[in-house]
Amino acid sequence: MMLLGKTKQDVDAKNKQDKADAVRAAILAELDALDHRSARALRAVVAGTATEEDKATLAAIEAEAVSKRARLAGTIESGYVSGRGWYATRKTETGKAIPE
Repeated sequence: MMLLGKTKQDVDAKNKQDKADAVRAAILAELDALDHRSARALRAVVAGTATEEDKATLAAIEAEAVSKRARLAGTIESGYVSGRGWYATRKTETGKAIPE
């Protein structure tokens, strides 16, 4: 099957890439939001005025960030590599990923 000079496999690969890019973008946006949520508590730590609530807030945010970074790493391990952007990779016979 050909669509605009592309095979079905090409179209499916592009759709898979687009979906993975969207997932990664969403995770990165969530991590950015966590950074913003931590700002006040971090200022308190730096100023030496942090309360137990500030410390608990930072611990909870960090736990959530660890989970999101693990999800992000899973998108990388599933066949994508980061650089200046995200791009599909293929594996050599040695198992190393090389850019297409």
